[in-house]
Amino acid sequence: MRFELRYRGEAESVRVRGSVEAAGEPLRRDGGEWVTALELPADVRAVYWFALDGEEDWARWLPDPANPRRYAYPPSLWFTNGREVVGSLLEGPEAPPYRWTVPRDVPHGELTAGELDGRRVWRYLPPAAPEALALVFDGSAYTTLAPVQTVLDNLLAEGLVPPTAAVLVDSGTHERRFAELDRHAGFLSWCCDRLLPWAEVEAPPERTLVAGSSMGGLAASWFAAERPDLFGGAIVQSGGFPGRPVQVPAGLPVRFYLDVGLLEDTLLGSTRELRDDLLGKGYEVAYREFPGGHDFFWWGETIADGLRALLRPTGEPR
Repeated sequence: MRFELRYRGEAESVRVRGSVEAAGEPLRRDGGEWVTALELPADVRAVYWFALDGEEDWARWLPDPANPRRYAYPPSLWFTNGREVVGSLLEGPEAPPYRWTVPRDVPHGELTAGELDGRRVWRYLPPAAPEALALVFDGSAYTTLAPVQTVLDNLLAEGLVPPTAAVLVDSGTHERRFAELDRHAGFLSWCCDRLLPWAEVEAPPERTLVAGSSMGGLAASWFAAERPDLFGGAIVQSGGFPGRPVQVPAGLPVRFYLDVGLLEDTLLGSTRELRDDLLGKGYEVAYREFPGGHDFFWWGETIADGLRALLRPTGEPR
């Protein structure tokens, strides 16, 4: 589908930035405006900005004045550096409504925040006694932009997963996050030996998951490969990074859920390669491609698919 974007203002050059920037040509002058057209799926949902005169600081990019839809990244995240960053939200006419991340009038579990060894952590307990457990990376994002607590409330209300607790860990700084989520043995040990016992929730390995997006997705696949005695499932959201392959040996008692956006360029191809590698080794893999980019509003919705796929009994139809 063709989407036309226009910017009216003084500039030497204007570029579309965000997930959609590869879908169209650079903006060109047309009278007093800058104009471009994008070819995107009719069900697309993505964030974009206008960058003037080669600006590379994303906090200085401009939302589209002609588009009233906005999406805000709060200042508390590792990648916003204390600044709220606001972009424009592009939604096609067939973009699906938010289903799982919208609060409903259903029984709510309890989300509590705490601190463990100087690091922020969260624990979600479902309304009923937990029978399953999910370790989720990037807790500051998965309690706000992609609220796992809301997703689990809604899934539980529909009876689609067993009562599931979650323990979430903060990322810290960008540098610390990148180091720890890139197959860091010390972080693996801390999560398994300190964080999970702190949660005071026990579940068998087949109902214990590890989940994350981007580098957190890479870490989820590695955690499951390293500790299959503890994690029986891995939710890998946009985490099949080219150049950082996680070697998963054949025969582990682990199931996988993978997703990736159609607008994620090289991640799309490398995640397909990860899927094919796992399938070739005999693993059970649930897989989804969504019409968007590297965005938490997608991951908040698609993590529900991962929870449903991995928390059903082994062998039950998807």
